[in-house]
Amino acid sequence: DPAGPIKYLATHWVVVVLGAVALGGAMAGNAPLRARSGGVALVLAFLCWNVVCALVSPHPVNALVAVSNLLAMTRIALFAAHAHRTPAQAWRVLGVAVLAVALSSVYGFCQRFGYDPFPWAGRHVEEYYGLPSTYANPNFAGHCLILAILLALGRATRRDWFCVAFLGLAALTGAHLYLTHMRGGPLGIAAAVTFLVLYTAVRRVFPSPMRALKVTGAMALIAGIAAAGGVTGWLALHQEGPLPLDSSLILRLNGYYGACRMIADRPVTGVGPGVYDLENIPYWTSFEKAWFATENKKNGHVHCDALENGVDLGVPGMALYLGLLLWGVVSAIALTGKESPPERRRLGYTLAACFVAFGVDGLFGFNMHVAASQGLFFFLFGIVEGQHDPKPLPWRANTPVLLGMTVLAIGLATLETRGFAAEKALQRSKG
Repeated sequence: DPAGPIKYLATHWVVVVLGAVALGGAMAGNAPLRARSGGVALVLAFLCWNVVCALVSPHPVNALVAVSNLLAMTRIALFAAHAHRTPAQAWRVLGVAVLAVALSSVYGFCQRFGYDPFPWAGRHVEEYYGLPSTYANPNFAGHCLILAILLALGRATRRDWFCVAFLGLAALTGAHLYLTHMRGGPLGIAAAVTFLVLYTAVRRVFPSPMRALKVTGAMALIAGIAAAGGVTGWLALHQEGPLPLDSSLILRLNGYYGACRMIADRPVTGVGPGVYDLENIPYWTSFEKAWFATENKKNGHVHCDALENGVDLGVPGMALYLGLLLWGVVSAIALTGKESPPERRRLGYTLAACFVAFGVDGLFGFNMHVAASQGLFFFLFGIVEGQHDPKPLPWRANTPVLLGMTVLAIGLATLETRGFAAEKALQRSKG
């Protein structure tokens, strides 16, 4: 994994810097950390349940390493919620995020035209032809590209000198997404656009944002169940003949079956965060066994975030993950009331589209288990939570909490540094 370890390493040390800045501000008498809200409580509940499941996991050390990365992402959400409490602040930093993804897409196009300065081990493979860019895999790239496209389009609706530039960035990242040949990403964007169109139409009948969201959600749920049932029925009727599925999709369907069996065996606490790869082998179907025997490949993830959270964290963990997605959509839609300024409404629609796209794309991938897309999700979650102005911590608790967070962050960053050195040693030994 050429991209995951170094990104988690950078993230841990960035969190150390952020924590030190916040601690210095607290000691200087600045306003306490704004970290008291329903969304923050939900993120912390998700983190705590990860810790519980890691401690009772068959592989607790492996699981705790995965939890340490989630802890860094959680703090990014906390700091984002504290620092960005106006639409202007949010749009400024989201514009930087779009630019970062676009710069990575520039590197992807360099790969396409043969100007890659980095020593990839194998360039004549399907993954490299899909422009993996700085993500190391075209599917991983797609998880971030869909969010960047929606953010760029949302920012382009502002009528200023930068709108044309963001349309250009949307075109650049959109072209990159198209060339990855990723299937879940475009489906996520289509779902987000459909959601916004449907929601806008429902708002004409139900002026209340929350009531309109409930009606839209019910309609989307019914349509999704009908579509899934129709596809499943069609496949059942044609199972004796050739299926319109390639080997990758068949492998994923077999993986879904095994994941459901794993959840049924450990429905409360699961096998532990990040442990699916170690515990899944006894659940292989005959197709997965043949795939490993002939291709020397196996599923390292479920390719469905909801199921993977169920495997890792049991049914409660799956519910908390879905709760995070739902809270993100609801919090974003709450910004779109008629009394809200245009900038606030525009931000709400854009972020709601991002959470819908992320959730739909996650039905066919593992966005929450990839460093870049996981970090971007928690960053956006903190942004939307900050718009609701979380309550500050009590003055007496502010400095001790920040001090404890900083000390813990330094310890985990040091551990991550040693882990990264181990990754490099492993790479050398394999080479």
